[in-house]
Amino acid sequence: MSLVSVGTQWPVPGYHSGFQNAGGIEVSATSATKGDIIQVGDHDDAWPLHTAIVVSNLGGGHFNVVDSNYQSDEIVRQHDYQPPSGARFWRMGTVGNGGSLVTGAWYLRNSNSSGGHSVSRQYGATGDIPLVGDWDRNGTVTVGVYRPSESRFYLSNSTSSQVADVVTQFGNPGDIPVVGDWDYEGTTTIGVYRPSNQTFYLSNSNTTGASNYVFQYGAPGDKPVVGNWNGDGFVTIGVFRPSNSTWYLRNSNTTGTANISVGFGRSTDVPVTGNWDGSTGGSNATTIGVYRPSNQTFYLSNSNSSGSSNHIFQYGNPGDVPVTGDWDDNGTTTIGVGR
Repeated sequence: MSLVSVGTQWPVPGYHSGFQNAGGIEVSATSATKGDIIQVGDHDDAWPLHTAIVVSNLGGGHFNVVDSNYQSDEIVRQHDYQPPSGARFWRMGTVGNGGSLVTGAWYLRNSNSSGGHSVSRQYGATGDIPLVGDWDRNGTVTVGVYRPSESRFYLSNSTSSQVADVVTQFGNPGDIPVVGDWDYEGTTTIGVYRPSNQTFYLSNSNTTGASNYVFQYGAPGDKPVVGNWNGDGFVTIGVFRPSNSTWYLRNSNTTGTANISVGFGRSTDVPVTGNWDGSTGGSNATTIGVYRPSNQTFYLSNSNSSGSSNHIFQYGNPGDVPVTGDWDDNGTTTIGVGR
């Protein structure tokens, strides 16, 4: 950027935070794969600043990449490359709360602790975004995916089948999927968050058609979250803002100010939500948590307030996508990963 602007944009503003603020998920060098971005330079006025796109991971810190100006001649090349120490790796594309699947494998655990998976299953394709909900109102949480390339939801009512029971097109390219029981009717239904205009589009049915709720909320770079924040049974929206690691939660699906604002987590964390302690009655509110890709660790809080985590444990592998749900129908939300 400095070269093509004859030095007028040096230091480069926002380079260090740009990928993160655009919704990128930071991954390790060992898990970096085709399409991930290598960022060299630890602050905006560092030298050198360089960006490369991974074509293949050759192992041992070596990659085949596509980049430009590698030899200071403004030419785009594909070549082998060993990034310097301190390089960061970002997974971009259509990124929801935690990224997209690679193999379509799910590994679900029935307790919020380290250990082996309680359930494993295969569902979805490379590039799909994992989802969880009670799609048929039978009281059992099952899986689903959103396919960004088609703007289409594929929802399964089975705990084992790889065939979708519901296939619905909803949203536009670039949208981020969200799901919840928006009308407190008992069925988890679909929706999307549109980063381009910070607008939620929520539907009370798992069918193609007009949205039941359309409203703006959040700021550029925010990540959408949903939950029953006040325990009244209605799932409502919120956002996690990476720029200040703050959650802004709202108790109605409307435009307005946050009912709850709380700092929790780090800027590169992936937000997760659930009823981690299995509380019932008026205290069954959804609370916050984060998954830290850099160390594959969950940090879960039993309250929507700043402070120490109630549950801290490692689970998953580098590059995994966090998912949460009540897998065994006991009233407690526990964790899992999609791979």
